[in-house]
Amino acid sequence: MTTRLSLWPSRLLRSSIIVGRVAAVVLAILALHLFERVPWLYFLVLGVAAVAIFFGFRVDIPALDFLKRLGQSDRLAVWLVLFCLGLIGFVHTSNEWITDGHFLRPAHVGLWKTELVLVIATVAPMARWAPSVFSSHMVTVNGRRFAAEFALYVNFSGIALAFWTDEAAISWRALVAAVVLVVLVELTSYATFGDR
Repeated sequence: MTTRLSLWPSRLLRSSIIVGRVAAVVLAILALHLFERVPWLYFLVLGVAAVAIFFGFRVDIPALDFLKRLGQSDRLAVWLVLFCLGLIGFVHTSNEWITDGHFLRPAHVGLWKTELVLVIATVAPMARWAPSVFSSHMVTVNGRRFAAEFALYVNFSGIALAFWTDEAAISWRALVAAVVLVVLVELTSYATFGDR
C-alpha cells in the first residue's frame, strides 16, 4: 500500500510533464500560423541576449552571475536554444504565408517542415526545463539531457514530417499527430533516462 502511494506523485509528475509538453508544442504550432514575418526586433533581442550571455560567461556581471555556475554542456544548451530561435525566425520569414481563415498557410512545404521540426525540438525540451528552474521537485534538466531530448525530437519529428503528404495547414489531424509525437518521445525519454 505504501509503495503504491509513494509512486502516485511520481506518476502524477510525469503525466503533468507530458501534458505541459503537449500544450507547449500545440500552442507553438498554432502561434506560428498567426503571423507572416518575424519583426526585426526579435532578431535584435536574440542578438543582445547572445552577446550578454557570451560576456556573462567571461566577465563578472552581477545580474548574469548564474551563468558562471553552468557546466560546459549547459552552456552549449543555451547556445543551441538561441541558435534555433534565430533559425526559426529566419525560416519563418523566408516562407510565403497565405490567408486561410483564422490561420495562415505556408506556400513552401519544405520550409514549413523545417520550421516545425525546429519548433517542436526546441519547445518540448524547454517545457520540461523551465519548471525545473523554479521547483526542486522537478527532474533537473542539465545540458546533456536537453541536447539528448532535442536530438530525440529532431529525429522523431523529422521522420514524421518526411511522411506527411497532406497540405501544410493547421488541421485536427496535424495537431493530433503532434500530440502523438510528444507522447512517443516522452516514453522514449523516460525509457532512456528514467527519473534522473
